[in-house]
Amino acid sequence: MLEFVAFGLVSSGILLLKSRNNGKKDILNLIDRFFRNAGVGINERDKEGQSKGVQFPKYIGSKDHDWGTTFTYRLPIGLVYKNISEKIPMDEVLDSMLNRDVEVEKGTHNHIHIHIYHKRMPEVVEYNLEWLELCKGYSVVIGVDGKGQLIFHDFNKVPHMIIGGMTRYGKSVAMKLLITQLSLSSQKPQFHLFDLKGGLAFNRFKKLPQVHSVSRSDEESLSNLKNLRNEIIKRMQYFEAKGYEDIQEAWAAGEKFKRNIIIIDEASVLAPRSKSDQVRNMCRDILEFIGQVTAGLGYNLIMCSQYPTGDILPRQVKQNSDARISFRLPTSTASNVILDESGAEDLPFRQSGRAIYKTDEKRIIQVPYMSNEIIDQLIGPLREERHNDDKQGEENGERRSDPSNTEEARFMLPFSAAGDSQIGE
Repeated sequence: MLEFVAFGLVSSGILLLKSRNNGKKDILNLIDRFFRNAGVGINERDKEGQSKGVQFPKYIGSKDHDWGTTFTYRLPIGLVYKNISEKIPMDEVLDSMLNRDVEVEKGTHNHIHIHIYHKRMPEVVEYNLEWLELCKGYSVVIGVDGKGQLIFHDFNKVPHMIIGGMTRYGKSVAMKLLITQLSLSSQKPQFHLFDLKGGLAFNRFKKLPQVHSVSRSDEESLSNLKNLRNEIIKRMQYFEAKGYEDIQEAWAAGEKFKRNIIIIDEASVLAPRSKSDQVRNMCRDILEFIGQVTAGLGYNLIMCSQYPTGDILPRQVKQNSDARISFRLPTSTASNVILDESGAEDLPFRQSGRAIYKTDEKRIIQVPYMSNEIIDQLIGPLREERHNDDKQGEENGERRSDPSNTEEARFMLPFSAAGDSQIGE
């Protein structure tokens, strides 16, 4: 018979056991005392109900790295990592005890790995322009981890993303960083920007040639989302007729389809307030449709919110967004909406750019800072390119053409009526 030891707060006495020069033996002693004082263990009993003693995590071994040391423990049978992480912010407590950056990671076979770093993660990481050479296809730099390694996100592999975080903690910086890097990609994706906080967040990007549409209100959002939905339906039917499974096969066959990046800031503006809120309910329906069916079609959805709740993020969008970036959030409830677990509420106070990046694994990162001056320097030639194209078109009496794939557009008749009847109305 197994019985959980009650998880409790670590006593202030242990929290005072800080040392700037902990040896490995001292660290092991501190971790052991942490497990015992925090009640991280199982009270094992025999058939008669008599206690056989408390089983605590067992030390397996350690491995030294250039950046620090990893200590591995095996949890006792009956105790799993999730039980502990939901009750105790282990990273934060051990960080306080050891005066080092600490990251606790779930391993295989009921193991946990405690990574203890030699140096603290820098509070500011300036974006290095040489990193642009490392961004291939739709892969972009999104952070630097405690090991000093660059962390990339590949939108070909993980199409949809949710970003959350309180104001002034780095959410806008992250979005501008993503747009800038993607706009410089040789693949030239199209952008659909939903700037729902007054129309200024994406101001410097609106004149890029890749920007297909900009929405500033829920009415504009609904109109542009309907257009997007109709384009998606056309592409789906075209792929079916051609026998393509996804956009990768279409590209391999020589098709010139563009990848479409849909960025929504702030998602709460599109959240329905009631069942009678027709415009926002229709927006939600179309966003769920995009989240469900577009991963292989070349459409990427990035939804951002300052204070995420279950009502703000559509269920299908959340379920199909395998990438999450969370800056500091005020509560564990908000953290659970973004990450499906607590932790974002424990990120450092007033530490802009510090975030949790989660895909199939979770990492604490520092998002690089790219100044507006650097952004303008990088995208200035692109804005000039559009200006020249528009000016030449006006002189020739031409209108700016629809940047959608021409063969795709010829293949299908317009879907404005059929699309509205299928979804969201």
